[in-house]
Amino acid sequence: MKVEVIDLSATQAQDPLHEEEPKEQEVFETSDNEGLVDEETDEARQDQEVVIDPVAAQDEARMVFESTIVVSPGDFSGRIDRCADLCRTGRAGESVDQRLARIGRELQEIALSQEAEEHVDEAQELQEMYRALERERAQELGRVQARLQLGPSEEGAVRLPRVTLDAGDCERIVELERKIASLEASVGQTSSTKSVVTCVNELFHKVSLLENNEPLLEKFETSMKRISKEYEESIIGRRATKDAALQKHITDDLKTTDTKVAEIYNSYNLLKKYTGVLPDLINRVQSLNTLHREVRDAATTIQDFDQNVAQLNAQAERWDTLLTEMEEKLDLHEASFEKNKEDIFHWISALEAKLDGQKGSSL
Repeated sequence: MKVEVIDLSATQAQDPLHEEEPKEQEVFETSDNEGLVDEETDEARQDQEVVIDPVAAQDEARMVFESTIVVSPGDFSGRIDRCADLCRTGRAGESVDQRLARIGRELQEIALSQEAEEHVDEAQELQEMYRALERERAQELGRVQARLQLGPSEEGAVRLPRVTLDAGDCERIVELERKIASLEASVGQTSSTKSVVTCVNELFHKVSLLENNEPLLEKFETSMKRISKEYEESIIGRRATKDAALQKHITDDLKTTDTKVAEIYNSYNLLKKYTGVLPDLINRVQSLNTLHREVRDAATTIQDFDQNVAQLNAQAERWDTLLTEMEEKLDLHEASFEKNKEDIFHWISALEAKLDGQKGSSL
């Protein structure tokens, strides 16, 4: 252990209380961790050497990057369990259009580079191949567009690299769309941009809402009846202006205020006649109601009794069945017992006969 002596006598302030004490040197011990830390850092610095990876050949690297597209589907969500996927790369497939576009860009870069003069023939050949591919692709697209038109087609189908379209089906679809558009124009608004399928779906959803909304349906029914009645009255009114008999019939059917008041008075006079009898009628109805409830309770009780009796009858039938089965089993046991008894008696008789025979022979 390293020991370091520190003299603090010069830095300490003079204390008047300790003037008479003799001055002594104070010894402080320090740990040797600092030296260890310095040694460890030196060793770590020596271990941290620069590792130089061998550089791949330029032609091989160029071929790799020309033939593949490196994508990085990194996950930047901040999740700890996906830290390994942060900088993960992979290969993505190229379509024909992407490949042609990449080749075109590379040809332009080659044409603009200073080293293109050394490979003029190769660059020109590549450009001619690229133009030929572009022309072939444009011709293929032109044939596809021609097949999708309404005009007559000589070939039956258009074959693409991955898709096969029947020209006849395409023509029929276009013709059906034209007919549907004409029907929409004749049935609905000409300015509407919605198709028949969309309109039918909207109507279906509205009908579904109406089926599940009873208050709305009742309100709609009331409104329709009122409108129908008003329409009929308007028609009858127009006819009544020309037909005197119909006008007289309508006038007779109409109830004026005086007629309604007279009917109210007649009803009042009728009720007045039953003023003395009405309390008795009410009492009679109440007593009948009480009697009806008692009869209903009695009927319920009788029904319960009937059910209990039916259950008892079923239980008695089951007991009868069990007793019958027990009697049959007892009869069988008795018969077997009698048979066994007779067999035992026969065995005993046979044994006695044998014993008598043996005694006689011995004498």
